[in-house]
Amino acid sequence: MSTTVFGLLSLTVLAVAVYCLHAFRNYWARKDLDRVYVVPFDGNIFNVGRSVVAKRATKLPPQETIVCIPGYLEDMRYFTDLYKDSDVELILVNCADYHSPFPMSKAIAPSWGQENPYKPSTIQYDAYVVAEAVANIASTPKVTLHGHSRGGAVMLDAGKQRPELMREVKLLLEAPVLPQGKMKGNTEKQFKRVGAYSLPLLYAYFRHLPVKILVKTPLMHPLTDLKKELFPGFFCAPKRYSVAIKNVYDLIDWQKINTFDLYDNFKSIDVLIGERDYVLCRRSMLASANSSSNVKITETQGTNHFIALDNPRAILEAIDLA
Repeated sequence: MSTTVFGLLSLTVLAVAVYCLHAFRNYWARKDLDRVYVVPFDGNIFNVGRSVVAKRATKLPPQETIVCIPGYLEDMRYFTDLYKDSDVELILVNCADYHSPFPMSKAIAPSWGQENPYKPSTIQYDAYVVAEAVANIASTPKVTLHGHSRGGAVMLDAGKQRPELMREVKLLLEAPVLPQGKMKGNTEKQFKRVGAYSLPLLYAYFRHLPVKILVKTPLMHPLTDLKKELFPGFFCAPKRYSVAIKNVYDLIDWQKINTFDLYDNFKSIDVLIGERDYVLCRRSMLASANSSSNVKITETQGTNHFIALDNPRAILEAIDLA
């Protein structure tokens, strides 16, 4: 076999291999993923556009409302254990095009929030749903918004969209994505190059790993029983992995585009930051939060990116529920 023929054959084999890998990657990016985790929920479930909103039932007329949205790859279960002993009006908002962890058989399709003017898979889309939930189903005058990670940016954007609605609202931002913030290390550069492209394959792999393997990642420590329960669900939350990819690009752009004036739209803001953070850059988080006199910063101890799972008391103390 001549060198030229061998070279052409090698290139053909390489091209076929690359095509197959690309096709396999696109299969996992576009594949409709099954809903894996469903837990009971006592309350009302609302289908709001491409989002889900859940309002927990209360035994007595509530005196306070807490509205929560989780972070990237998380679902509403992130907050249920945290607030299980608090007799507050708890409203949970799921990220758009993420699976609901609660039964949907009796879900209500309300008129409010259906005509969302923003693109799905964006912080703005989810922020619009949060604002609509505050405007339409929060029944008390005392409202606190609690956003974790990407959910922190969602809450800030809700204030940007509806400043008149949020003027008397308190904000609790837990290990949050903030204006002019950054992801940890070179994560953003990696995503902009090949990182985001590989996510569907990476998440599909993690989706099938046993918990005993997942718990060895640095992100899981300090290890708690609740983390072991929730962490495997991170790779099953989006309905398609293409949604997760869009979330990442949008998150990076949101941080760069938005400025510190977003902090002015709320009555008060508490920012809780982990002792370590393997997802977001602590230094840029602190710099952003320190830019406004309206922000109170608490640097928690013995915590990672998931403060509510590592040290739930720190969250409850910040909103006077401890």
